[in-house]
Amino acid sequence: MAGFQQIIQQNPYTYEALLASWDYAATNLLDSLNGHSGGVSNIYPEEQTINEVIIPVGAEREDFINEYFEKMDNRLFNDDDKDKFTKEERKTITVSVITALDDSKKKVKDKIDILTKKSEKGESSAKIELRVMKTIHEVVRIRRPKTVFEHINAVNKDIQKLNVVRNETVNNETNVIPENYSLSQNYPNPFNPVTKINYELPKDGKVKLVIYDILGREVKSLVNNEFKTAGRYTVEFNGTQFASGVYFYRIQVEDGKGFTAVKKMVLVK
Repeated sequence: MAGFQQIIQQNPYTYEALLASWDYAATNLLDSLNGHSGGVSNIYPEEQTINEVIIPVGAEREDFINEYFEKMDNRLFNDDDKDKFTKEERKTITVSVITALDDSKKKVKDKIDILTKKSEKGESSAKIELRVMKTIHEVVRIRRPKTVFEHINAVNKDIQKLNVVRNETVNNETNVIPENYSLSQNYPNPFNPVTKINYELPKDGKVKLVIYDILGREVKSLVNNEFKTAGRYTVEFNGTQFASGVYFYRIQVEDGKGFTAVKKMVLVK
């Protein structure tokens, strides 16, 4: 139980935290049905969204740590622990834990800041990931269901909410007509053996997307002068039959009169 709580607190924006919250609820339910109290004291109140622990800097840092330790000492350590560890040792352990949590949350904050900047620039994948992360953070909770039906219902609601957010975001991004022509860098890159290539068309037109080897020889035609309506497209390149090395992909719209772009990718086996 304590392990589930730690995963939730360290990774509040991830699927790992969501799964841990479900496991916590299921374990708590099984314990209660078997007449047990849940095994350990619960750090978080029922149905409370996980709060972030942010350690202040400067002179306030030590005061915060002392106050936090005094408040959490009895919850984090039982009588057996107190027989094994002195108060200073318990404080050292507590500081190590909250410092690790703090570092983890700062990394997540940095990631969210990066995704926010990318989404503001119009990157659809960043917008989707950002909305999903924020939705996970909203649904991750410490729950103590009283019945199996209550637990299943809560899990289904979490899944439904995440699916709605993802589908709405994808649909909104797909339905918006791009303002400019664009050929994105393939992802992943380097790749083995499959990669994806995105391109955007502000107008209808005939599209040709071809893969070339480093000598400039055509090795694969992904889109063969096909008529495409304005929008966003994703094509997949499978390099199973090709040797490791550098390849290029070029897009031409209306035989190059509308738009032309070339990018490099690396196949590593």
